[in-house]
Amino acid sequence: MAITDKQFDTLAQINHVLAGLLVPTLAVAYCPVHNVPFYMAGAFALYAAVKEFWYDQNYETPEVRGSNLRDFLFYLLGDALAIVAYLALKTGL
Repeated sequence: MAITDKQFDTLAQINHVLAGLLVPTLAVAYCPVHNVPFYMAGAFALYAAVKEFWYDQNYETPEVRGSNLRDFLFYLLGDALAIVAYLALKTGL
């Protein structure tokens, strides 16, 4: 049984969200700097932009690449979830 394009895309988007979620979250766990998840979320958004709009455009085939904007937005969704979780925990919600 082979994986379909839709299954591949779904798995890829889940991994984009998880990557965006993990970077700011792990920064909180390993770096006690005030507001570090905001800094890491911004740094990761910059990384994701370079990866999706330059690297993938130049080094991936169109079949594998898919939509750069969509992939980037899923990275940002993960970043946003990390920030929301951080603020919820920080404020005691």
